[in-house]
Amino acid sequence: MLKSISNNLDELMIMMTQSDCTELKKLIIENPQAPLLIFAGEEANSGQWSYESVDFGCPVLEEITLYDEFWATRDDYEDRLRDDMAYDERYKNLPDAEFDAEVEKIISETAFVKAIVIYVG
Repeated sequence: MLKSISNNLDELMIMMTQSDCTELKKLIIENPQAPLLIFAGEEANSGQWSYESVDFGCPVLEEITLYDEFWATRDDYEDRLRDDMAYDERYKNLPDAEFDAEVEKIISETAFVKAIVIYVG
C-alpha cells in the first residue's frame, strides 16, 4: 500500500518544478538583504502529520511591520491601526480629517522592513 518516494519521482518533479522557484530566486538576487519570511495560514496543517506539504502562492516583496506581535503589510497595518484608534479615547471624537492626519502621522513614524514573503496554506 505504501509507495516509496522513488516510485513517485515523476509526481514529485511535477510538484517541485523549476518555475515554482523562479520568482523566489529572482527576488532573493534582487534583494539580498531582505529577510525571507514564510507565513502559514491556519489551514496549512491538517493535524495528521507534524509537517505537511501545502499549497503556496508566489513569493512577493512586501513592506511589513510588527503590530501587536503580528506581521502586517502597510495596508493591513493601516486598517488595524484605524480600527484600534476608533475605540481609543484620544482619537474617537476627532473630525475625520484630523483622525486621518493622526493615522498618517503614526504610519510615517512606523518602521517597515522590506521582506520576501511566501504565504502558504
